[in-house]
Amino acid sequence: MIAIILAAGMGSRLAPITETRPKCLVKVVYVPPKGYSMSYFSGLYP
Repeated sequence: MIAIILAAGMGSRLAPITETRPKCLVKVVYVPPKGYSMSYFSGLYP
């Protein structure tokens, strides 16, 4: 199985934070949302 993680959008509502990094890499409770997705999908592969 192959998973594609989509990360799109300007992140304009997170304006002060997203000026220096993409929205998918902004940390939420110490982990970027992309990290949550990657750890979830990594459980699919032994």
